[in-house]
Amino acid sequence: MSSVANGEQHGDARLTTDAGERQLAAWEIASIVSSMLIAEWIAAAVAGGSRFIVAIPITLAFAFMIVSHRLRAETLRDLGFRFDNFLQSGLLLLLPMVLVVVVCFALGRWFGGQTNFQRSSIGARSWFWEEVG
Repeated sequence: MSSVANGEQHGDARLTTDAGERQLAAWEIASIVSSMLIAEWIAAAVAGGSRFIVAIPITLAFAFMIVSHRLRAETLRDLGFRFDNFLQSGLLLLLPMVLVVVVCFALGRWFGGQTNFQRSSIGARSWFWEEVG
């Protein structure tokens, strides 16, 4: 077999493997999304809002992700979790985050909302404000 034909054969194998990896990743994403939807719509409705029942499909989805990445021997760096550019990325995101916060507060004020950082979502003071002040 010539070296050109041998190179083409290896190239085809790589293309098939890359396509299979893409399909596996797409199915993994679909599995996670469907697990979240099941947890939100079906499990929550059937269980009457029980947090334990809602947590089951979400926990299974995360377990599937972790096992899938471990079977493919992917490191955190392969998955995009890197700290060598963390500060640079944070600074890049700082301005858009501040702008969104300002716009949200402005819209809240515009529509008559009140800003009270000492009130929690259930109406009582949070433990943080109890400790701080």
